Amino acid sequence: MASRSFTKVLAIIGGIFIIIEGILAIVNSLVSSISIPNAGFLVEWYYALIAIVVGIIVLWSCDVFTKKKGPAYNGWLLIILGILGIIFTYWHAGGALVVIAGILWIVWKK
Repeated sequence: MASRSFTKVLAIIGGIFIIIEGILAIVNSLVSSISIPNAGFLVEWYYALIAIVVGIIVLWSCDVFTKKKGPAYNGWLLIILGILGIIFTYWHAGGALVVIAGILWIVWKK
């Protein structure tokens, strides 16, 4: 059972990193839009909101889908969410952790 808890902790840490990254992107976008006119606030803001939503879904899936679905379903969901986290964030560590957790979730047995 230690392997599942390790992958769950890895996914939770990755989801928290993705959420923090989204919040920092919103702050960065606000600061750059104040200091530089026409800096393109909306595009970065939408990416940051998508990153925050992806991070919340990662945290939610670690709890809900562990109980209801099989390990392969949650593993593939974490891989897809990790790839979205890599696409929509600038610092890719959170998404990479979620992808690694998804691969481990599929590969490791109970």
